[in-house]
Amino acid sequence: MRISRLSILAPAMLAITLAGCGETAAPRSGGISSIRIDPNLQPAERLRYDTVEAATHDHINDPVAYVGVWAATADGCGKIDIEPYDGFAVIAPSSIRQFEELCSYTRRSASGNRYEFDAFCSAESGDTTRVISIEIRGNDQLRLKNSPGARAIDMYRCRLTR
Repeated sequence: MRISRLSILAPAMLAITLAGCGETAAPRSGGISSIRIDPNLQPAERLRYDTVEAATHDHINDPVAYVGVWAATADGCGKIDIEPYDGFAVIAPSSIRQFEELCSYTRRSASGNRYEFDAFCSAESGDTTRVISIEIRGNDQLRLKNSPGARAIDMYRCRLTR
């Protein structure tokens, strides 16, 4: 019986192709990917109050697109409030919590899908004031910049599991 190269290579090629399934696509240059897998938070009873509040914000009666829970990767959503993870932002109507920092803010300006906030932030290292900017990149994507000279961080909206 003769075995062709195609019959040997086909299963290997299929395995290689499927190996990438279930992973979050890497961002493309100049934008962020629209492919996200499992952007779920842990159950509400395991999360901090402000996380649940931001994740369940009533966007119908208060359509502020940036309010919510955001993570730099889809699998990061499951780490928020559970294990040390610095790639998130819990944005409530008047505060932003990130890894070891809590900021209260007032909106400085809004233009289209871009917002700037005057923020007063507290952390163990001390208090600071700065301008935070957010650009909405779609219903479930935003770009956060923690100060005018900082690197922008692309983030995805996290959802509560039901």
